[in-house]
Amino acid sequence: MTDNAKSAQPKSLKQLMEELDGLVAWFEREDIDLEEALAKFQAGVELAAQIKKRLGRLENKIVLLKQKFEEQEP
Repeated sequence: MTDNAKSAQPKSLKQLMEELDGLVAWFEREDIDLEEALAKFQAGVELAAQIKKRLGRLENKIVLLKQKFEEQEP
């Protein structure tokens, strides 16, 4: 599989969280380059937005499943 094919597949929520954790760990270092920090911060904000969007979708699915379950109860 080529790199382009790999990048075309959406990352899982777990992968996004691991990537964000890696960025957080980077910021916990003492020797931070300001320009690199800005780029990593921007990447972190974008990851956080993707994670928030995915979690919102999952929450909506859970609500719908709960509603269907409650409708089926006698």
